[in-house]
Amino acid sequence: MAEPGDYDPARDVEEEPDLEDAEDQDNDDLHGNRRRRARALAGEIPLEGLLRLLAGQRVIVEQRRAAGSNEELMSGLKRTGMLNSEAVQRAMLTCPRGVFVPEAYRREAWVDSPIRVEEEDFNISAPHMHAQLLESLDICPGDRVLDAGKSGRVVGVDIKPTCVKLSQDNIARLAATSSAFASAVGPVEIFKHNVFIPHQQLRGKFNKVCVGATCPEERLHLLLHLLEPAGGKLLAPVDSDLRLYTRGADGSIRQRMVSSVRFSDLEVPSDASIVLSVMQQERAAQMAVAVSPPTLNTDLPHQANSGRAAHFRARLSSGMRDAHDCQHKVPEGFTLAALQGLLLYLYTDQLPPGLEPAAVVELLHAAAYYGTPRLIELCEASLVGELLRLPLPAAAAEAPHLLCLADELGLAQLRRAAVGFIAQHYADVQASEGWAALDKAQVEALAGDLAGQLARLTGLLRDLEPPSGAAALPKRRSWW
Repeated sequence: MAEPGDYDPARDVEEEPDLEDAEDQDNDDLHGNRRRRARALAGEIPLEGLLRLLAGQRVIVEQRRAAGSNEELMSGLKRTGMLNSEAVQRAMLTCPRGVFVPEAYRREAWVDSPIRVEEEDFNISAPHMHAQLLESLDICPGDRVLDAGKSGRVVGVDIKPTCVKLSQDNIARLAATSSAFASAVGPVEIFKHNVFIPHQQLRGKFNKVCVGATCPEERLHLLLHLLEPAGGKLLAPVDSDLRLYTRGADGSIRQRMVSSVRFSDLEVPSDASIVLSVMQQERAAQMAVAVSPPTLNTDLPHQANSGRAAHFRARLSSGMRDAHDCQHKVPEGFTLAALQGLLLYLYTDQLPPGLEPAAVVELLHAAAYYGTPRLIELCEASLVGELLRLPLPAAAAEAPHLLCLADELGLAQLRRAAVGFIAQHYADVQASEGWAALDKAQVEALAGDLAGQLARLTGLLRDLEPPSGAAALPKRRSWW
């Protein structure tokens, strides 16, 4: 999903145009392409459409003259009716185009035309197109905006790492050099991702979505999943039209043709690639153990180190006779090393260094008994990390034991990771000695988890199919 471009030379298979045709070709994104001109000359377009086309070409020729500055460029766009919103004008003055254009192309920054960045294989849209996109979406304070193909929340995604890096660097430089930008703009997150692949940080999280490259009509429903359940607006080039889709809270879809455009194409993955990517995301999420931030510095002003464990905290506040005893009787079964590890954590917020997995398991039992949630998380993370470092045969034999440990202590994160590993390496785990550690209830629960994963993947494949019947998207209508 490269930065939007208004003209892709690879799509032009006609003979070399004359100068007038070249100006029309460079600005196809706003006023149509030569197919529409041919239709007009053949009498297929109504008179009012032809007049609109010709009037637009006059404006474009004027706008192609280079301005001397960003302010002059904005004045020209406003004078010719390409820029009408005061809010959009302020935004474009705060974010000068020249900052976002590679240095080798800065001389073209104040010309209202697209810029082709050959070495990075992407295009930068003309300023009038940026104005039209922003005005069509009507972005307001508090909106959650996604800019795909290149959003209170602003997120941008692009499939090209070079585009992501360029965008991040440009935003950082502008924030460091422009107090107006720094004070007016909140955090902007930009990362590499193919927008067609479901992602937990993106799906259903935005009320405004701007797509900066052409989307095939049969894949458009996948982009609509980015909108919040309550509804929102998605602006995307589809075929040769820039279309604004509005989804209501009831799921209904309305569309409006904004203009005729020519953008580069989005990189559309195959169904198999989407399913495999989702499976990889799920596996990574299953194996990830979240560890809470350290609390030592915030705990100490309010309680002694011993009060950082729920067991000791309850005892100290119980009012019982032994509440302030200087000695504590340790239950049988806890090793000295585990208790020393617990004390080290209470005073440092850290695990003892160099613990073997068996020692981590002993410490985990002590952490669960004395009630130290963050120490439990640290132990879970350590055990899962060791599982992933083991050779497959050894890991396959160890995973069932981790599942038993998780069930014994009620540890959701460790259980999720063990189940995820077993699901991914089922044949190896079933053939290992560790499989015998699982009882019938655990095997049945594991089968249920695997069936749930299969159902989710089946649902994903169903979602990839374009909707039909009452759920189908509105049919294309001519913007004339």
